[in-house]
Amino acid sequence: MANEINPQNAVQELLERLPDFAAARANDDSFISHDDDSPYLVFGDLARFMINLITREPNSPQTSATLAEAFRLLNEMAISPDSEVANLAEAGVFEELTDRPETILAARESLSGRALDVFERVVDLWAPKHRLTEQ
Repeated sequence: MANEINPQNAVQELLERLPDFAAARANDDSFISHDDDSPYLVFGDLARFMINLITREPNSPQTSATLAEAFRLLNEMAISPDSEVANLAEAGVFEELTDRPETILAARESLSGRALDVFERVVDLWAPKHRLTEQ
C-alpha cells in the first residue's frame, strides 16, 4: 500500500499513483485544476477524467489499468478515518460519478466494502432512480 492519505498529501498521492491523469492535467489547460492544486478542484478533475475514460475508452487495457488504480485510491480514501479525506472522495468524485448510469455501474463493479456503501449513500442522494433494490 502507498502512503497513508491525509489532507496535506492527497493531491500528491493522486498524481503519483495516476500518472496518466497527472500528465493529462499538466498538458491540458481545460482542466480546472491545471494550475491550481486545490484538492477539491483536482479531485473534481479526476472525476471528469474517469467519466471520460469510462464513457469514451472503456475497452482499452491502459484505461482499465488507470481506472483500477483510481478506484483503489478511492476505496482507501472513502473509508479514511480522516473525514476531510473521505469527503474528497465523496464530494470530489463520487457525486460526479452518479451523473451517468455507466459510471455508476463502473463504480459498483470497482469499489468494495465500506467504500461501496459510501458510494451507494451518494447515489441515494444524487441519483435516487439508480438505487440498488433488494431482490
